[in-house]
Amino acid sequence: MDRQKRDLLSLLLEEEEEDLEIIGHFLSDLQLLIKHRQKKRRNLVKQTRAPKFAHQRIDFEAERQKYVESSETFESRYHLKEETYDKLFEILEKDITFDTTRSRASTTTAERPNGNTPITPHHVLMVGLRFLGGDSKRTLADVVGISSASVDRCINTFLEAIENCRDLDIKLPSTTDEIHRHVDEWTAISTARGAFHGFVGAIDGWLCAINKPTCPNPADYFSGHYKCFVVAPGKCNDNRAFQRCTTLQRWIYELPPGVFLGGDNAYTLEDTMMIPFSGSQRQEPINRTYNFLFSQLRIRIEMAFGLLTTKWRIFRRNLDCSVTKNCMIIKAAARLHNFVIDAEDVNYRTTSLDDLLRSGQVLAHQTQNTTTAIGYMANNLPTRDDCRLASEVGGQIRDRIVSEIADKGLTRPEHNMNRNNNGAPPTNGRGDGEETTAAV
Repeated sequence: MDRQKRDLLSLLLEEEEEDLEIIGHFLSDLQLLIKHRQKKRRNLVKQTRAPKFAHQRIDFEAERQKYVESSETFESRYHLKEETYDKLFEILEKDITFDTTRSRASTTTAERPNGNTPITPHHVLMVGLRFLGGDSKRTLADVVGISSASVDRCINTFLEAIENCRDLDIKLPSTTDEIHRHVDEWTAISTARGAFHGFVGAIDGWLCAINKPTCPNPADYFSGHYKCFVVAPGKCNDNRAFQRCTTLQRWIYELPPGVFLGGDNAYTLEDTMMIPFSGSQRQEPINRTYNFLFSQLRIRIEMAFGLLTTKWRIFRRNLDCSVTKNCMIIKAAARLHNFVIDAEDVNYRTTSLDDLLRSGQVLAHQTQNTTTAIGYMANNLPTRDDCRLASEVGGQIRDRIVSEIADKGLTRPEHNMNRNNNGAPPTNGRGDGEETTAAV
């Protein structure tokens, strides 16, 4: 009896093993069948893929000739003169050239064995300049004769080329002679008769509005004051952003004694940073005169922002790219802003330095290489070594400027005093000299 049970159990086990083997073979065949059908479906989709549209690329030379024969100008479309465009093209050509072999291969069909006409460096530069100028991506695709995806690729290539080009770097004056030359040029546009000699540049923050960014913390980019999203975290004020500019900070710290920047009251008064009088100090007529004359220089940074946003009209609307790309757009526009000014020899000075030297308003001083103007701030100036705090030195320099304004008998124009209630403080409560800026 026990033997029969053992034989029966062995028979059942053998049958179960055979069933498992059959099931294994079945699953293996089923897996191969699924892979075969997936491969067949992919091949079918690939074979039925619609060919790329044969875009008619714009001919750059014909485009240039069109503006010669019409009332429109090349600059009105591409936001710089033809000669400046050629200089920029020469600098960037290598970095904005696409692989023509890959471009043709990706658009090859039976009807077009050589593919579409490749995108040239001129197309990339045209797209980039007109994109910064405010044209939409759809408009650029239609005008240049490329796909929307190619427009994005051209823009990215253009922005990367601008950012990586050493010839377009924003450079600060590095030598003493260069710094004094800039000081002389600032003195030439001031009506303070040399009282602000030592002013080497204006500084301010600029609000760049963007659409709500796609990032883990979009609320950080919302400015509660301006009620919009901005390219930097909304709580990053001018002074805080200034403290993060390490290269600029290092350059400012190394300025020669008596040379300083000018900013508004968001910045701290130091030996290298002059600011307007604010609060109760503004009630003094001489301090209001200082604010007026100081605003004539400080307003130049506002003018620079105006020139920037007028030429590159993409900033007239909210930027709608990623946070990283928005930053690249701003850097590209700033670099090209300086490049255009240098290439086209733009000069915003209203009074020549030679006229000031002849009139005696600025004193000539012979340096090692050239004759510069040293004005009235070269002698007995307080330095950082004379005081423990840079703000104390800054206060002394500002007080000295005020004294010199008083000694020269300088006052605000009558129309400015009448505009501001005969010298009474304005009611806006900001205390930053803005009411004088509007009258300059």
